[in-house]
Amino acid sequence: LAQGFQVHALVRPRAETDLLPPGATVHRGDFCIPAQARAAVAGMDAVIHAAAVVSNGVPDLATSLAVNVGGTATLAAAARAAGVAAWVQISSMSAHPANKSVYGATKL
Repeated sequence: LAQGFQVHALVRPRAETDLLPPGATVHRGDFCIPAQARAAVAGMDAVIHAAAVVSNGVPDLATSLAVNVGGTATLAAAARAAGVAAWVQISSMSAHPANKSVYGATKL
């Protein structure tokens, strides 16, 4: 924002937004839903994807696969279709073959 870029953030419907910088445009939705992913990336030059389900409490493989793998693929496909020029994937040190946790495996 300080460099003149417009910043848009896709956040969950009930998520807090206090960590976003003042001036960011907030869009509420779910990047796992193709129509909402398409709406989120429309007109964007770049996407920085940092969303994930982490293993808080009992790991849920189905949800982690749906979000960390399926949702990422949905958002990437939407970005590709919209002609987004740059994709930045925020990963995790947990994303390596030796890590057998649900989170690590689905981030990998």
